[in-house]
Amino acid sequence: MCSRATSLAARMIRACAPHLREGGLGAVVNVASKAAFRPSTTLAHYSAALQFEKSGKMREALTHFLAVFEVDPANPELSAHTAELAYHYQGRKEAIALLDKAIATRPDEPAAYLNLARFLTTYTSEEPFELDRAKQVLAEVVKRFPKRADVCAFASLSFLSQ
Repeated sequence: MCSRATSLAARMIRACAPHLREGGLGAVVNVASKAAFRPSTTLAHYSAALQFEKSGKMREALTHFLAVFEVDPANPELSAHTAELAYHYQGRKEAIALLDKAIATRPDEPAAYLNLARFLTTYTSEEPFELDRAKQVLAEVVKRFPKRADVCAFASLSFLSQ
């Protein structure tokens, strides 16, 4: 968890760095969602989310992870973790909506597709469409990124486990 948290924090700092240089800690910019945010506030949300998670207060952590996700929906580690928490505390539809938003934000990133496929196969639904959707997402990611090692590895494991 420590290296994962460090990696996420480093990505958040890199994402906020240009805004910090442009306008200091009071800079108000969010190109992705057109909503105002302060980089210092985003980092505070992320720090609070990690602390709540560490102390076992997952609902509170989810609230803060969702605030960070609104700023950086393209972060694959953040989207996967936030979707898992959302599944447990808000429901399946909300979790899938988060993962769909991550794909829409960055359609050129195979990790976003793999996160959705992993989620759909891990947290199965009684609806037949959901099982088909997992297969469709996996087929799409293999078609779009056939030479990526992470895609091939996940597809191999998925097909072998069926």
